[in-house]
Amino acid sequence: MCADRLNFDSQLQNASISNYLLQSTFPLDLPSTAKICKQICLYLKSNKPSNTENVEILQWIIQALRRNNGIGTLELLHALQNVLKNKCDQVQCCDELVGKQGLLLNIINSELNFDAIKLVALKCLQNLTYCHENFQTKEKNMSLSDDHLNQTAKSVLCYLYKKRHGHEDEATYCEIIICVCKILIQIYSNNNDVDRNLGETIGACRYWMLYSLKDNKLESPKRVTPSQQTVAEMNTTLPKKGGKRMKLRRHRNIKPVSNRSEESIDNTPIDDRIAGYTAANICIDSTKLAIGNSTAMTSDSDVSDSDNAKGKNLASLQAKIRLAALNLLSIIIKTTEKHVIFGYWWALLPDGKTTDACDIGGLALAMLWEPTVAGRSAAFTVLLSLLSASRAYLLQADTSKHLTLSFTPFSVALGISLENLHRLLSTQLAKEKCIPVLVTVLKCTAACIQASPYHKLGGAILMPIVTNVRQLLEHNDWTVQVASLIVMGCIISVNPPLEPVLDCLKEGVEDFPVSVSKLKVSDEVSDEDTHSTDDEESSVVPRDDFKCRIGVDKMNWLLKICLKNLGWTSDKIEEINKATVPTRLESLQVLSAMALQYFDTLLVPFVHILTRVLSSALEDNSTEICLHAAKCVGAIGDAMQKSEFLCIESTFDTYVKFWNSLLCGSLTKLLQSEFHSPARAAACDSLGAIGEKMFVQLEDRLKILTTTLLLGCSGDSEALIRAAAVRALAVCIIYQQWREDPSLVSDCVETVLRISAEPTLAVRIKATWALANITDALLLNMDNPEIESIDDHMFCKLLEASITASNENDKVKMNAMRAIGNMVVLISDSHLKSSRNLPSLALSAVKRLEQCAVRGNNMKVRWNACHALGKILKNITLYNNLGKWQESVLESLCELLGTCRNLKVCIHAASALCSPMNRRYYGDSYIAVWTSILKALNSVYHTEDFTEYKHKNNLIDQLCVTLSHLACSITSEDLADVLNPLCFYWEIAAKLLQEVIQRTEPQSETCSKLLNAAKYVTTELSSSNDKQTQSLNILQNMFIWDYC
Repeated sequence: MCADRLNFDSQLQNASISNYLLQSTFPLDLPSTAKICKQICLYLKSNKPSNTENVEILQWIIQALRRNNGIGTLELLHALQNVLKNKCDQVQCCDELVGKQGLLLNIINSELNFDAIKLVALKCLQNLTYCHENFQTKEKNMSLSDDHLNQTAKSVLCYLYKKRHGHEDEATYCEIIICVCKILIQIYSNNNDVDRNLGETIGACRYWMLYSLKDNKLESPKRVTPSQQTVAEMNTTLPKKGGKRMKLRRHRNIKPVSNRSEESIDNTPIDDRIAGYTAANICIDSTKLAIGNSTAMTSDSDVSDSDNAKGKNLASLQAKIRLAALNLLSIIIKTTEKHVIFGYWWALLPDGKTTDACDIGGLALAMLWEPTVAGRSAAFTVLLSLLSASRAYLLQADTSKHLTLSFTPFSVALGISLENLHRLLSTQLAKEKCIPVLVTVLKCTAACIQASPYHKLGGAILMPIVTNVRQLLEHNDWTVQVASLIVMGCIISVNPPLEPVLDCLKEGVEDFPVSVSKLKVSDEVSDEDTHSTDDEESSVVPRDDFKCRIGVDKMNWLLKICLKNLGWTSDKIEEINKATVPTRLESLQVLSAMALQYFDTLLVPFVHILTRVLSSALEDNSTEICLHAAKCVGAIGDAMQKSEFLCIESTFDTYVKFWNSLLCGSLTKLLQSEFHSPARAAACDSLGAIGEKMFVQLEDRLKILTTTLLLGCSGDSEALIRAAAVRALAVCIIYQQWREDPSLVSDCVETVLRISAEPTLAVRIKATWALANITDALLLNMDNPEIESIDDHMFCKLLEASITASNENDKVKMNAMRAIGNMVVLISDSHLKSSRNLPSLALSAVKRLEQCAVRGNNMKVRWNACHALGKILKNITLYNNLGKWQESVLESLCELLGTCRNLKVCIHAASALCSPMNRRYYGDSYIAVWTSILKALNSVYHTEDFTEYKHKNNLIDQLCVTLSHLACSITSEDLADVLNPLCFYWEIAAKLLQEVIQRTEPQSETCSKLLNAAKYVTTELSSSNDKQTQSLNILQNMFIWDYC
């Protein structure tokens, strides 16, 4: 042995290390083992061994651990740790290391081994479970199988529940806990098939994230169980209110703003599936923001020290444990389904009425009392993960109920938990001084606001948050300003609007130097003209009433801050006073939110100021500023169309001047520029928000300019701009002035036909929607015979384009159904006589509608097709010129009514079946329609599909209306033919007719149709033989109701 040790260096020079290791004999003594292991480590450090050499060294170490009788275990494990750092093929050795009798698992599970040995063994496991990423393919490769990972996770998780004995070194014990958390993080974050052991893991994290904190009452980690009162899946929606809501969209990453020196903002998406507010800055990364000498990070390296001696400090190790536990908890939450994690909320967040930090425990205690920056940031990151995409479950929360029971319902307990969370966030906003952590707290606050059902909790719980955030809106750090604006945007976007929020916005504001009477003044006129005379002010009759109804003649503090950020000072815009680009972006987004929710209440008196501010923003050098300014213009335009003050002349004039000013200046310049494609597209969208009432009042030259701009942009080289332009054209074509201008309609038709043939799907979707809108406009023109219609050639091209679009993507197809239906309805005798191809085109269109109605997975396409078929069945021209085309249509609708499980599609099919105006148009299909309606009533009566239950009554109503329509058109000759289906289904039909007539308002159309049918079958219809009499008696029994 001694000779081997003395000759090792010389032999290593003459042979490879793997060859020398193969010559070793076991067992080795401790000095020889230590010497060889040291040389292995030096060799691995100074060389780049091949994969084969790594595997051979690995196999030798495993053999040495098995055959060396426990001698030099620590040295061998150190060498193993270094080998496992290399990206070698470890698969063939995994079973020996972490299998059922794996060496590493045996070492860490043995009570005979010292903590130092177990620590190095755990570090070996950490290297073994590390997931290497292929930088070319971006694929992650892990050596261990799912069975090995499950076995490893189960073994190391036990360490989080082991108590430290008094004789053990606490520093080593802390390092073991940290290492265990790292191993579990690597396993859970890279493999979704590994069992999370949620109860044990969350229970352990709940203890260790509070380790050594004051007021921590948890004496040891304990397994937690999920709440049994949670609902596995929720699909709760708020009642629909009038007005447009901010568009919901998935957050995307945007490029940093290049014309400013500030860092670009990147925020963890607050919640892209539930938000009523979409942040303009989606890139605030609080983990990269530094203030002073402290930097908030969420990895364990945040609390690592450059000095090794300081790294061994016990307090530092304890902080590392808490951080590792929080990171592990964050991974668990992110990789587990929301409805599963929701059951463990009670273990992490306060659920009692107390706000005492000593009693709340859980994650709240970590957020309040964690002394390190990284720890607090990690705690709030965990909270953010909990809140993201949880709105569907938090909608159960309700504190509006009166607690008269001996127990607290789950909904009330959840509501109390949310109220406490609001108080906790408000407290932290007031006391947090570290900028990175403060930004994270603001992100959590925004997520909490978006996820909370304030219509059940009340808006009062938001007021302390509003108060604290208001102070942060003018913070010295721009990242805090942006995050605070995001929070205010979320608060403003709460739907329905909250009265306490509105009251709070009105508090503590200064008088604004512009009076309400200046609503009459255009911002583009000269200074001499901006002073209203006494006569002008007194001539505004509704001024006092207007001022009273608005309830504010002062600028609210949030609007004032947003305008200040955009450079507005008193009566002008100063470039030097403008805030940073990200702050201005978010200010514009907040203005858009205010326009959609509180336009009449807060913004109407200051439209003239908004005009000047937005005009300046549209000419900004930053493309992002131009983009969001254009979006804000569109939001204000939508709000103006719905404003309740349109009837006030002075207000309406201000709205018109808003558009006159923008069209005469910055908006037109932006549309005519050669750059800023997204901003130009948003500007095109904003032109679609002008509205018909205000468009009529525009100057003639501006009307022509608007039309020219949109038609010009529709031929732009950028697909995004073409799509936006054709959408705006589709909106404007409905305006009476547009659709009554034959040349303008022809230009729009040609433009839409050209764009609908483009290869870009997004453009074709908008073009097909525009195509359907054009056909709507043509239908509206039918009421006025003096309006010149489009020529027959263009008519056929529109129908051909609609049929072609019906063979495309579902999003294109659903609009094509509407277009085809309108076009076939427009067909008249003159069209058929002047065009030879039109009859065949019409039949092809009808056939295509049939196919789309009966087959397909997209339900919107199917019910649009049914609706279109219903409109076509009312066109008398088709019955007189196209033969018995309706029989196939009616047969398809009857088949659909009996086979489709989507009740909304069935509603449209049933509606289409009552479209023929009289008995003659049903032809030979009349009895089949009777039978299908009766069968459908029987089927819907016995339905047990609760996913469609909300449409059940609507379908019953429509089926009864269709049945009444059929009853009104039945003749004596038909009575014998309908006897058979009546005998089978009349009782169910009679029962449902009774229900409908009882729940329907007497003045409704439904009630009128049912009563007309009852009158017809009881007083006007007669029979001539026994079968007819029997059938008539059944019909009369069906339509005789008990009103008691």
